[in-house]
Amino acid sequence: MMHGFIKSGRIWIVAVVGLLLLNVGVCAVTVVAATGNPVAAAVEPDYYQKAVDWDEDKARWPSPERLGWTIQARDLGAGVVAFDLAGTPSGGTPTGRIEARRVGQVLETTQADLLLAESGALHWETGELTPGQWTVTLWVESGDLRARQTLRLMLGD
Repeated sequence: MMHGFIKSGRIWIVAVVGLLLLNVGVCAVTVVAATGNPVAAAVEPDYYQKAVDWDEDKARWPSPERLGWTIQARDLGAGVVAFDLAGTPSGGTPTGRIEARRVGQVLETTQADLLLAESGALHWETGELTPGQWTVTLWVESGDLRARQTLRLMLGD
């Protein structure tokens, strides 16, 4: 029985149709997997313009290490994070702003100005952010010098 099926050439029709159906199935699974996770399907806002401006932006906002600065974060609790600055010039009062994104979330960001505390640290009053791991980007200026740093922070419990 099988010998007649192979000899008649129908095996090739079944094989081709079977491979096409397998391909459609694999494509369907791939599309569902790619679009089912909102984090994986998220697109960085203005990603093309950010890529075009990358070199100019890096020159305008160098890393703190290039200026001899260090920035360390401390979670003070009660929704406040302190950023201790070391090596900044004494002539300028440091100011800054922050953009924060919770790791594993869609590309929604929180933005705020940093407040200067009596200790000289810059404080970020997070408000009621969800505890967890956050990626924060700081833009810090002191006098006519400026720097940008991106950090990973674990906030709250």
